[in-house]
Amino acid sequence: MNDVYYDITKNWEEYFNYLLILGGKGIGKSYSAKHKVAKLAFNDINEKFIYLRRSAEEIKPSVANGYFKDLNIREITNGKANLIEIRQKEISAYNYNTVNGTKTKVCTLGYTAALSTEANLSSGVYLDVTTIIFEEFSSRTGYLPDEVRKLCYFCSTVARNRKIRVILIGNTISRVSPYFTKWKLDRVPKQKQGTTDTYWRKDPFGHDIKIGVEYCESRVQSQMFFGDDTGVITTGAWETKKIPYMDFSKLPSKPLFLLVIKAMGFMFLARYYLSPLLGVPIWYITPKTTKIKKGTRVISVEIDSANLMQTKGFYPLSEQERIMFNDFCENRVYFCDPLCAADFRNIYRELRQHNYL
Repeated sequence: MNDVYYDITKNWEEYFNYLLILGGKGIGKSYSAKHKVAKLAFNDINEKFIYLRRSAEEIKPSVANGYFKDLNIREITNGKANLIEIRQKEISAYNYNTVNGTKTKVCTLGYTAALSTEANLSSGVYLDVTTIIFEEFSSRTGYLPDEVRKLCYFCSTVARNRKIRVILIGNTISRVSPYFTKWKLDRVPKQKQGTTDTYWRKDPFGHDIKIGVEYCESRVQSQMFFGDDTGVITTGAWETKKIPYMDFSKLPSKPLFLLVIKAMGFMFLARYYLSPLLGVPIWYITPKTTKIKKGTRVISVEIDSANLMQTKGFYPLSEQERIMFNDFCENRVYFCDPLCAADFRNIYRELRQHNYL
């Protein structure tokens, strides 16, 4: 494969039980992974793969067949097939006769599955599957309830008493992800492009689970894209949007109120001011990088019995707090920079989905 594009070979040989591949669009993440597993499946009937998506809609043949159209199936099958097609959740290689229009099945390469239907798949037998490819695991529109647990259940169903590979492929949409939080992948926010970080975890029986997070370097010059989010496409930078920005030096020296918002591995310091420029109260949000001092008001996703100033979600401890918290809903929130805004908004959205706000 051209070295401009992503190549999974190095990390494939490293053998991670879970490999999260993050990067910009069009750099070859999906192509390299599906080419690898299709080739393996053709060469060995016991090396099939599962193409996993979040919803059942995404694995319908009318949608999912397009995922495999860029593969050179002739090269993969040594000229025996020229088409990959999905029928009844089975991914197969066919030889299509252009003269009479007939299709002859050459072999089965894998299967499709939807994570949303995980509970219905728990009795399935997948002894011929050694790899799961979960595409677009990072989401712009939200995650399934208890999604990370669903994925682990599904992987357990497929693996049974074996070790398999699970490859999660995603664009750099947000550094806020239930996968990063639940699996404690705490170095992701500061990880450099072109690197792979390794994490070791234990299963309930004490066996090692090896997790890799690869933040791909982007060398591809993507076309037909412009505007504020160009970096996400062209460089693989984390996605950000235009934000309501406030020059901190223009604000009063002391805030009227401050609190720490702590969730999903991120911490933010929220200061409440009466803005001299706008004439209305605002919240000013910055990352919180130092230890929380005793007596600080804390908003989190859990209750800390040792800290009476910490509440689960934006639960007001006074009428004054209720009024101030309403200003979050009124969009009177300003940020120090775009990345801080993107991280905070994603956490805010996730908290709302799980009834913490």
